[in-house]
Amino acid sequence: MTLEALLKSSPTGAVSRLHSTSLTPEILNKNKDKTWIIANYTLVSGEVIEDLANSTEINCSIIEFDFKFCAFRSTYRHMLERGTPCDCQGTQHGQVVEKLYRNAKNLFWMSERQKAVAEKAMPTLKTHLSSTVLSSVFDKETLAFLAMLRTRAKKNPNKVAMLSGGTWIKGVEQTEEWCKLHKLDYVKVGSKDYRSFLSELSSYGSFVFRPLDYDTCPRAVIEAKLLGLGLRLNENVLHQSEPWFALSEDGVESYLRTRPEVFWNKVFCG
Repeated sequence: MTLEALLKSSPTGAVSRLHSTSLTPEILNKNKDKTWIIANYTLVSGEVIEDLANSTEINCSIIEFDFKFCAFRSTYRHMLERGTPCDCQGTQHGQVVEKLYRNAKNLFWMSERQKAVAEKAMPTLKTHLSSTVLSSVFDKETLAFLAMLRTRAKKNPNKVAMLSGGTWIKGVEQTEEWCKLHKLDYVKVGSKDYRSFLSELSSYGSFVFRPLDYDTCPRAVIEAKLLGLGLRLNENVLHQSEPWFALSEDGVESYLRTRPEVFWNKVFCG
């Protein structure tokens, strides 16, 4: 949804999108004069990644949503799968990713802590000339809808919301056990279209979110904050300590409204 919000806000309107599985060396070579924005590229062929990492001609900006220096995109998942701490930064995979990021015109991160983790794994990125913490991005219509719900919703202060599903990292089962342990009156929210989800979420007093590993800037936490819910988070929510997130709901909304412009100014102007 961050990527969709950025595409909607393009100042030129001339943005073509290409699914990662469709990107070939031939397409890349024919469009070397274009500005490239690389987002979730895990399905891009290794040959294309090598070409991007080695090219001095391609203007490429990278949006990093997780931790792709790790083959599992999560050092915790790496430990679970391999039984050893993540050592991907010393492998060919990690070295190619570091070279790709070092060669990019712009790097965009979701949170300060995510950026710090990545730079520890890929030390040469510490001196990258354009490395920006962007945060998750919301379009204007969604922010307006959240503001409307914030002023109109009738909350049940004793009810706690949690997600009803998601990828493994969201830790839904573990979060439910935590709610039971703390004797919380919780409700699972989800499995609806986006606006219905937000409308239901707005009716609760607080939101609990306890991911199993680093979650760089989870949208549901931001949505709950903008809806005026109390937050019950664990240390894996990486953006929670950033100054913008400590602002009032109006302050957070104002900050988020600036992010598309920050992004496009970097992409087009450097």
